[in-house]
Amino acid sequence: MGLRTRYWPAAALLWATVSAGCAAEALSEPTGVDAGAVTDAGSLNTADASVNADAGASVDAGPLSDAGAIADQCDPVTQSDCAPPATKCVVEGPMPGTACVEPLADERPLGAACEGRDCEAGLACALVSTTSTVGECVKVCDLVSGAGCERLGTEYECRTRLTGTNWGSCQELPPSCDPYTQTPCEADQACQPFLRRTGTWEFRCRAAGPGEEDALCGGANPACQRGLACVSTPQGSAFCRRICQVNTDCEDQRQCNGVVGEPAFMYCGD
Repeated sequence: MGLRTRYWPAAALLWATVSAGCAAEALSEPTGVDAGAVTDAGSLNTADASVNADAGASVDAGPLSDAGAIADQCDPVTQSDCAPPATKCVVEGPMPGTACVEPLADERPLGAACEGRDCEAGLACALVSTTSTVGECVKVCDLVSGAGCERLGTEYECRTRLTGTNWGSCQELPPSCDPYTQTPCEADQACQPFLRRTGTWEFRCRAAGPGEEDALCGGANPACQRGLACVSTPQGSAFCRRICQVNTDCEDQRQCNGVVGEPAFMYCGD
């Protein structure tokens, strides 16, 4: 049984810090590059992103660097590389990296309150919101391959990193929605393009931003308002565009003539 070491190059993954204190980091979605392709309107709002419940977790406020490496003793997703009596692979320390420990007699299932290493094998004890004070057992997944969320169904993906580890937790995706009616998104949400780990674009509810029609969007720019989507230009810039079906959906005598192929929709052009 040997140590597994992952080195994280600075440009390999992009992270956005979404909380302070005990930190959570959410996978950022790639930016569209094709002319007319939908552009990412910003990182997925993950106010409920899971964080490592281990005391002393610190904020990683920028891209991951290769200044160090985390050595894992075992694989918490496949539960491999452990030997009796320490047959359970956990991510909760005591040192950075996974460790093999002995299973407990009364372990907690997915979604149950927890305190540390008391979750069932394949789970981790994590805070599930920025205001949580009690840990919850979450499903551990592989940030590189996305493996580990399959048994939860297609509405879950490996999108959140457990801070200070090589591993993530499975996150339920926001609801699918209708970009024309904005159903079933809440009043403070917008039905906008969302990029799956598979590379497929689809419409899902996201936090609405302040970006008005024609405002710059994507990257560090604010997300678009409800009813708008962030669309790139052939020159590479991206602007908030009004989603439409017919010309009467547009304002200022604009025409519903802009086309995006994936996900398929039309927007108001000049």
